Amino acid sequence: MSFEGTKVIRSDKVSGLLNNSGIKSVRTSGVFLLSLIEAVLGTAVVETSLYPLFPVNTPRALLLKEDLLSAAVAFALGCFVYKWQPPSKWVWVAGFFWFGLGALLVLARGSTTIYQELSGIGCVYNVTNDSCSNYFLFTVPSLRAVSFSAGALFCSALSKGIGKLGTET
Repeated sequence: MSFEGTKVIRSDKVSGLLNNSGIKSVRTSGVFLLSLIEAVLGTAVVETSLYPLFPVNTPRALLLKEDLLSAAVAFALGCFVYKWQPPSKWVWVAGFFWFGLGALLVLARGSTTIYQELSGIGCVYNVTNDSCSNYFLFTVPSLRAVSFSAGALFCSALSKGIGKLGTET
């Protein structure tokens, strides 16, 4: 087997290609998308395994459990991944846009009570109401995205603060 006539690409040229700004932006976008998926779906996977630990008897308690578990688990996941995925600090932007889209769709449908449609309170009074599905479709993913970013920002700030400990004189 002969490799005559083939060009050998030097590693410095390859690293130069990988540091191209276009490739960096694609990579950053991909990591952001991965962080968003982790915030919404990763939280759901972890949260599902914790559900049996907190039994509830009423729809109102179920909403509270969903909100608290979603926020806590997403915060912890964001804290865990911030070092490997710096764009995870910006997932909150997608969460706000998603919640805003939900609010606009509720208004476009002619509803006058965004609170009832997106807070989950419709689940308490009428489980088949659209407001219950709007809560799980728009509010819960938005809460997870914002909490995920809050966890990433918190742990990022905490690690920077811990790194500075002991350097003061």
